[in-house]
Amino acid sequence: MFRRGFLTFIVVATIAVAALGAIQPAFAYELGHTGTVGVHSLTDTSSNPGAIGRYRWYSSDGVGYLNRFYVNPPKMRAVAGRTNQTVGWLYTVERKVCGFLGCGAWTLRFTSVEMTAVTDDAHNASFSQATASVAVYCGHNCYDAFAKYRITVKMIWHRPNGSVQGTVRNRIYWYGAQLTSGPYGVQEKFAWGSWAPD
Repeated sequence: MFRRGFLTFIVVATIAVAALGAIQPAFAYELGHTGTVGVHSLTDTSSNPGAIGRYRWYSSDGVGYLNRFYVNPPKMRAVAGRTNQTVGWLYTVERKVCGFLGCGAWTLRFTSVEMTAVTDDAHNASFSQATASVAVYCGHNCYDAFAKYRITVKMIWHRPNGSVQGTVRNRIYWYGAQLTSGPYGVQEKFAWGSWAPD
């Protein structure tokens, strides 16, 4: 295992069962959907996390500080019966800052542009992995506060006129942690602003 921050605290993580749609499995937390959607999934497991946090290593502190997320795209097909549909996805990054007196509220830090592709109801759309830099709240040589981050993925199905036919929102549960030089680990529920292997 690994140390997830500077402070000594206990995180009690309740593992919820991911909601299962009628037409596909969902590995991340499905937060809900609107309208009509096609077959979809978002792979997010301990062996294949939905996002990877890249951490810059500081040997003087013995920890790495988060500086970039890599977010894996969802698998999406067109709505049943559609042979040529534009689908897309985007993601948001939220942050919660904690200190000796507790944690604040989640605040939105980044929203990606929508990444789109055209597909049919028999094939997954072709998407690439997305990436975003992270401005860490309390970085190198800062010991009185820490932050945690979470990512939500939104999938979107468009009508021929460009309007939205349906959406699905999933929150990533598993985060990979990769030091710029050093080991790899996995974090549950959210990514920490600082991280080091035990």
